[in-house]
Amino acid sequence: MQAHAAGWDTLRLFGIHPELGTIRGDYSGILVTLSVDIHEVTPEWIKLGRWTAYRHEPVKMPGMIPIWETKR
Repeated sequence: MQAHAAGWDTLRLFGIHPELGTIRGDYSGILVTLSVDIHEVTPEWIKLGRWTAYRHEPVKMPGMIPIWETKR
């Protein structure tokens, strides 16, 4: 909810590959395969463990869909 309130979009947070789902890590949004704690959420970045995701970076792959729209 904090990321949404800070302006992060659905695909950056919960996007997945439209046919293969979460198997394709390069098509997975920031929060889909999350295995570390979130330390800070701002409009510009999300700090995850030792890693930082920046909002100004483009969405990983065109064609991503929200995880809840998958047919699997």
